[in-house]
Amino acid sequence: MHKLLPLALLAALLLTACRGVTFSEAKIGPNQTETIAVPAPDSDTANLTLRFGAADQFRLQPGATGLVQGTVQYNVEQLKPTVTTSGSQVTIEQKLDNLTFSNQMHNAWDLKISDAIPLALTVEAGAYKGTYDLGGLRLRGLKVQQGAADSTYDFSKPNPDAMERLSFSSGAASLTVSNLANANAAAMRFDDSGAGNLLVNGGFEEGTAACGPGWSPTTGTVRGRTARRWQWQASIRTLRIRPTEKSFATLRAKPRAR
Repeated sequence: MHKLLPLALLAALLLTACRGVTFSEAKIGPNQTETIAVPAPDSDTANLTLRFGAADQFRLQPGATGLVQGTVQYNVEQLKPTVTTSGSQVTIEQKLDNLTFSNQMHNAWDLKISDAIPLALTVEAGAYKGTYDLGGLRLRGLKVQQGAADSTYDFSKPNPDAMERLSFSSGAASLTVSNLANANAAAMRFDDSGAGNLLVNGGFEEGTAACGPGWSPTTGTVRGRTARRWQWQASIRTLRIRPTEKSFATLRAKPRAR
């Protein structure tokens, strides 16, 4: 079966070439620093999208002057980030089309977001290592789509605003979400599309979790005023949690052995 893989890869490359798309190796250069400074929008709320691929470091925390401030350090010219603003929509992204990277690539983000402006945050990322301190941010929505990432999201302080929906979609990732009850979200969803490790902790007296194919629970206990069990379902590849009263809960899951 493995002998077929090179043929499949060759076919894919030939198909890509026929479409007029070429791949080039990223050229490593000196480290550069791009300053990010996005002012507060004229509207009462904002929609912020952060889009990047491979990164060796990513950090996000509250406390920006304006909507977003910080720096991006990189050593590949094509990694220079762009900022696009259209009304209340702000996108900060790196366009990495048709590039291959070596392990000498450096791509480090260090951003702050305003904790005074209500916003919906979207993160679209590839393989990276990152930490997010979302404590106190006025999040109306959070959508995360990431690949083979090692990331931690911490709602270290309560969200002052009501969040309509929180969703995570990960590949072969190690994902930790802490103090989840502080997100103040009406609905939450976690989707896994590859082998990874998931840890969700903080804040619920009871809840329901659905664990689909490829996942097996190692711990599913709830600690609070009353001890309740997580209800496991094996029909879908999704973890869903709906909060009730605040207390404390920990859920762990890991992929089944292949």
